[in-house]
Amino acid sequence: MNETRGRDESSSIGQETSAVLQGLGSRAHRKRQTSSGTVWSVAAGTMLLAMTALPAPAMAGFTCGGTVGPGGTAVMATDINQCASNPVLTIVGPVTVDMAGHHVECRDFVANAGIRIIGQGAVVKNGFVYPGCEHQIVLDGSGHHEVHDMAGHQAGNLLSGTPIASILVLSDYNVVRNSLAALSSNDGIRVGGHHNVIKENYVVINARDGVRVVGTSNTIKDNIVTLSGADAFNLTPGADANTVSGNYAISNNGVGFRTVTNGSWFSGNSSVGNASGFIFAAGDDGVTGGGNRIQGNNAIYNQGPVSGEVIGGGFLIREKDDIVNGNRAIFNAFWNDLAGIHVMKPGSEHVIAGNTSLFHGATDLTDETAGCGTDHWSNNVFLLRNQACIH
Repeated sequence: MNETRGRDESSSIGQETSAVLQGLGSRAHRKRQTSSGTVWSVAAGTMLLAMTALPAPAMAGFTCGGTVGPGGTAVMATDINQCASNPVLTIVGPVTVDMAGHHVECRDFVANAGIRIIGQGAVVKNGFVYPGCEHQIVLDGSGHHEVHDMAGHQAGNLLSGTPIASILVLSDYNVVRNSLAALSSNDGIRVGGHHNVIKENYVVINARDGVRVVGTSNTIKDNIVTLSGADAFNLTPGADANTVSGNYAISNNGVGFRTVTNGSWFSGNSSVGNASGFIFAAGDDGVTGGGNRIQGNNAIYNQGPVSGEVIGGGFLIREKDDIVNGNRAIFNAFWNDLAGIHVMKPGSEHVIAGNTSLFHGATDLTDETAGCGTDHWSNNVFLLRNQACIH
């Protein structure tokens, strides 16, 4: 009997122990769930507090003489008016700045820059720089910046000694696109750096050149330049190995495309209604140069003359060893003796082939070297030529 009672008590104790253990396990499970929920609640609350504590995009820099960047994205919420600081606004890359339709404005040409972009890799977009600055937008620093959908107009006064421009590109590997450069007292866009891309811009009513290129290995593409006081596109001595394509020069007082450059490529450009179409003059002033590729361009109704210069015509070549292929020259300077394609440099070795030149003054095609020298003319369409060696 005692043994039976012992077995019964042992069984009873085992059952009670199992029940207790199950209860403890259940409570432990509920506690883990509760603890987990508490931890996540605390974590979520901490994150929310941290998020509310984070600063908004850098707005404080959008003040007269302020600096925005480096780092992050900043959206401009107010204009900066009549600022005498130089520059009015400094942007330090890397940063993305959306001006959201707002503007900055210099006062009385005290500042030589409205917006100065330094550092590396800044993006600046959707804004205006109003009159009163020597330069509206300056791309400086280590380059690799992008400026798009911006407008700079009415640059003026020469305070710093740096040639005036609405958009001044001093550094390398930048992109300037879909922007307006207008009403400068000097150049619209001036490119002093190298390996930049200047594309799809509107350059209007500037007192000197529309786009002036000083640096090398730049791409000037799909821009429209009109009503410049001098040339639409001007590549200066030493501005070599540039690519100029798909641009329009319309109704400028000077030359549509003037270049004193070596080893550059001009393709698909159009000069319409300017004083002269294209002038390639790397052989002027004792400079030996040329070797440019001139392909698929149009010179139409360029009637000259440019003030102080006896020029006109469609394509005037005063350098050596160019390839002139697939271009069209129609009705340029009908009143003077310059041809649609006019080669003036003796001792050159040009290839002039597959061009169309019609309705000019004395001739459509001219080579001033007797017997064409070492120039090669072939498969051109024309009405009048000055020598039988032109084909």
